[in-house]
Amino acid sequence: MMDGTENDVPALTPEKYPTIYFFKKGDKSNPVEYKGGNSVGAITKFLKKNVSFTWVEPERPALKRDQVPQEVVQEQINEAERQDESVKTDL
Repeated sequence: MMDGTENDVPALTPEKYPTIYFFKKGDKSNPVEYKGGNSVGAITKFLKKNVSFTWVEPERPALKRDQVPQEVVQEQINEAERQDESVKTDL
């Protein structure tokens, strides 16, 4: 990372700050300017498109029962109760 306000790079003329340039492996003379959003998803999508290697999504470990957020557990309980009530009314 380089602070463009403190360094001159004649080949690059950013029009706004911050400006992000991506330099592809083996092609340092043709940077790709990032013009997307500031979210992690938007930047990740840009990187997936421009990196020189095969992008591999990290595996997310399964949550153990005691690690599931309480609101998710409560929603599962509520859904089971709604289904139980629906069965009782059908009888």
